[in-house]
Formats: sequence, structure tokens, C-alpha cells
Amino acid sequence: MGYTTDFRGEMTFDKPLTDAQTQYIRAFCDTRRVKRNAQKLAKLIKDGTVKEFPARAELGLPLGKQGGYFVIDDGQMGQGEDLSVTDGNNPPEGQPGLWCKWTVRENGKILEWSGVEKFYDYVEWLDYLVKHFFTPWGRKLTGTIRWQGEESEDRGVITATDGVITSLSLQEPETLAHAVLWVRYYLNLCHSLMNDMPTMEGGSGHAAAEAILSLQPDIQNIQKLSLQPLTVPKNFTKVRNKARAVSKAP
Repeated sequence: MGYTTDFRGEMTFDKPLTDAQTQYIRAFCDTRRVKRNAQKLAKLIKDGTVKEFPARAELGLPLGKQGGYFVIDDGQMGQGEDLSVTDGNNPPEGQPGLWCKWTVRENGKILEWSGVEKFYDYVEWLDYLVKHFFTPWGRKLTGTIRWQGEESEDRGVITATDGVITSLSLQEPETLAHAVLWVRYYLNLCHSLMNDMPTMEGGSGHAAAEAILSLQPDIQNIQKLSLQPLTVPKNFTKVRNKARAVSKAP
């Protein structure tokens, strides 16, 4: 059982992650986050009882509180038991959940959903990665990822602008004021995406274009729900047309 959310889109780093940083994030997202006794864990790693990916040590990262930065290499994604585990059903303090399913492509340039179902606390996990790893490493994310849950009204947008993460649920607005906020948000998103497209790689540019094109139905819905006509930003058509051109490019 459980609840599945799908994600479309990606975010781009202003500078690619190093090989060690890339491998660490990929391993971090493939390791079940459980509470551990950090002192016992250090001893188990030292004597070879527990094997971990070398990227953490290469980056000079500590094991972290309750083993929060530990990335295991046991072929079981950290779902096995060892003497350092103090609670296998709860994450280390400060971590949102048992699994983080944001991953980084092997080239270190793109962050995206790993594709694994039942990903919870996805906004909180992205904030965590930014605060604990990307910002200390001098990296900033830019881009947009849309989510759609199993329930039709469970949808929204996560946006990264120069490393700052924001999210907006796109449930149907209940008031005119809410609808106006939607239109303003979409206009800002259009500006952000349009500015990003020229510097993005092919796949990222197409993802940005797709995000822009996906806004029009929502704006049309807003107009239908509004108690009075809303004026769609004049430059929206220009942005949309450029997005179409980018999305059709090879």
C-alpha cells in the first residue's frame, strides 16, 4: 500500500557537482535513513563489519548526528540490521523521512526524481539537500518540477531560483484572491523559466518549455473560477510561443 506521487521536470546546478559529490548524493538517496549510534557505527566501519561508499570520507563529511550522513554499501540499500542501528523505523533527527528519492545524474549537472514510487516529504527533502550539501558545496539549483499525486487535486510545482526552493499547491482556488495569486505566481514562473532556457542543456530547456506550456490550462481554469474577468499577462503568449519553439527543437 502507500501513496504514490509522480514528478515531471528537473533542476540544473549552476556548476556541476564533482564526481565525489555526485556519487555521494546518489548513494545517499539509495540508503534507507535510519537512526544509528554514530560511535558504534564508526567502530564497525573501521573494523570492516559495515561497508560504506567511500565518497563521504573523500568529501570530509562526518557520519552526522545519529549517522545522518552515512551511506551504506551492503547491496540492501541500508535495509539490513547491524549493531549500530538504534531505530530501523525512524530517520535520524532532522531528516524528513526514511527515503530521499531526489537523485543526481551521473554527469553531476541535473537533479531529478529517481522514479521510485511512494516518495514522501519531497519538498522537505529538497530543502535538506540544499541546506546540508549543495549550499556548503557552493552549488545553486534552478528549475521547476511538477508533482501529481494519486488524488487529482494533489498537484503542484516546486521551483528553485538561484538555490532558493519554493513550492505551490495547485488545488483549485476557492476565492478570487487565491486565483489572483495563482496568476501572479505563473507570471513569475514564466519569467524565470524563459530566462533559464537559453543557458540550459537540451533536455533541461525542453523541460522548462514543457513547464511553461503546461501553465495555460491552469490559467484558463482560473478565469472560469473567477467572479470577474482576470487579465492574463500580456507577455504570456510571447513566452508560450517561445516555449513551443524550444520544445520542438531537436
